[in-house]
Amino acid sequence: IADVEWKKSAGKPLDKPKGSIVLSDPDATAEWGQINGNARLLLQTYDDIDDVNVLINSAYKTLQSVNHPQIQYSATVADVGGLSLGDTALIMHGDRDLSYKTRVFEVKYDLLSPDQTELSLGDDLSSNSITSQLNSLNAVADTTSSQTQWTINQIGRPGTTYGATAPNSPKVGDI
Repeated sequence: IADVEWKKSAGKPLDKPKGSIVLSDPDATAEWGQINGNARLLLQTYDDIDDVNVLINSAYKTLQSVNHPQIQYSATVADVGGLSLGDTALIMHGDRDLSYKTRVFEVKYDLLSPDQTELSLGDDLSSNSITSQLNSLNAVADTTSSQTQWTINQIGRPGTTYGATAPNSPKVGDI
């Protein structure tokens, strides 16, 4: 990513000077960085990505997933209302001056005593979690969507092209 320059003024999410091989989130560094003010460092390789724009976007998504502490909260709730698995909830922790939106990743309903329903909120830290599976699917989808065009040709039938641009040499009957 050294050849890529990002500027917030150009609509990019971070400022990254050309020549730098590091993406850094200054807000997260100020909030969660090391005691001396330095950013925490994560070395990550993406062996399956060749396109530099896909690479920097994947690195940015990784940064967003690790730039805050991963915390889990569990609570016994008297009335969950309509809250269910996957819904967004706001976690506020006064002692740690922490406030952020997160997802409900586990609900244990007590059908005999509904006021004893248990919710698990925060970052699901298990490697086989739904969140982890969705993140890996998103990475595959991003890589796939970066391909510009797919054409399906069937013998004796018109071709069907999927993509953001028209095919280079369309034939009569092609879709």
